[in-house]
Parts: sequence; structure tokens; C-alpha cells
Amino acid sequence: MIVAADNLLPLVEKVRAQTAIEHVFVVRYAELLPEEPTVDVLPELLAMKREPRAVPPGGALKVSLFTYEKAPVESLVDACARLGKPVWIVAPEGHAARLLASRSEDDRERCGDVEMFVVPFLPQDRYDELLWACDVNFVRGEDSFVRAQWAGRPFAWHIYPQKEGAHWVKLTAFLKRYTAGLDPAAATAATALWEAWNDGGEVPDVSTDLPAAWRAFVARRESLSAHARAWSSRLQMQPDLAEALVNHASDLLK
Repeated sequence: MIVAADNLLPLVEKVRAQTAIEHVFVVRYAELLPEEPTVDVLPELLAMKREPRAVPPGGALKVSLFTYEKAPVESLVDACARLGKPVWIVAPEGHAARLLASRSEDDRERCGDVEMFVVPFLPQDRYDELLWACDVNFVRGEDSFVRAQWAGRPFAWHIYPQKEGAHWVKLTAFLKRYTAGLDPAAATAATALWEAWNDGGEVPDVSTDLPAAWRAFVARRESLSAHARAWSSRLQMQPDLAEALVNHASDLLK
């Protein structure tokens, strides 16, 4: 276990999969300051230290949410409320954020231990920090889908829908590749959640029971987390695009 300042988290995550580190506690850089610093400190850091900050309760499940229009966000929130544990849901501006913000006070009370937060649309480096800070990430499209894999956290992909269900071919192909190294129960849980999250009613023999899929996914989070870290580590070992193109061109010229 190590304690890291938040601005150093990218470096920690880059090497974590190659170490025996199991837990990383992240604090804001300003929080490492003593209550009454005895040396000169930048005013910005002092202001950051005094800034009120919400802290999730111990054992809370932290979830980020970034989706397209048809994602069953409200069903997921209701499923979170039935987990019997604190859940924090953070949504950058977009479809999911609008749905969370529109829930009435009565709705929020019925959600029990679920806390919902809407944050501004984040630049890429800050969005990476959100992905690292959460236990499960719901992402969409291409960019956040790639960043979620690099983050090394369990995730669910909301793929962009295409005519005649063409997107299902892509989703199924990636799931088959991604779950190949998982134990059967965890692979089934991941597949069921992704299918339900992408409105499986469009395709026969595809799961649409989101609450059941979410419970099974959360129950196998330990296995899914280890797999996500291993997957991210393998991606880091691959050559970058420029190097791969050079190697391919060299092979063609031989």
C-alpha cells in the first residue's frame, strides 16, 4: 500500500501493474501539508487545503457515468440503490448528467445510500483522473472507451448505435477478446452487463435484465479488477502506432 499525491497518480498507475502494489490511497497535494506550515507555502496550495471537499464513506462503490442517449441510466441508479452499500455516481456533463440532475428530491431520498454528482465536461487529463479514482467506469464511443482500458478499472462500454445493428458485431467481437482471460462467471457477468447497458432488447438471446446483471458484475468486481489491470498492462507493452507502422513498412521492404 502507498499514499500518493493526486498529481503523481498517473506515474503510479503507469508502473502499478508491474509491482506488488495492491492499494493506492490518493490525496490532494495540499492535504499533505501540516495544519500550520512552518515554511512559506504557495497561496494556491493553502486555498486548496481549506477548500471543502466531499469524501465518500468507507467501502463506497465509486462509479463514473458517460453515456449516449439510450443508456438505461435510471435503471442503473435504482439497481445501485438495491446493492445495500454506499454508491457514489459521478457524471460529466452529458445525457447521464442531465438525468441525474433532473431527479427530484423524493427520487433522491428513495435512492438510499446512492449519492449523485454532476461535474463539468472534463479535459482529457482530468477525465483520466476520474477514471482512476472510480471502481467501475461506464464509458461511450471511442476516446473514453480507450481511456477506460488504459485506466485498468472494470468498465462497461456504451457503443455508438449503427443501422441494422452493425454495432453489435463490434461489441460482441471486443467482448469475446476482452473476456478471454476471465474466469467463466466473471466473463458471463461482464457480457451480461454490457449487453443490458446497450439495450439488448434489439437482439434475440441478449440479456436485458440490467439490475441482475449489475448485481452479478459488482459481486465479481475483485476478479474483474485484476483482469482490467492485467489487460491495461498488456496494452502498455505493445508498440505505439508510429513504431508499429515503421515495423510493418520494414517487413514489407524485406
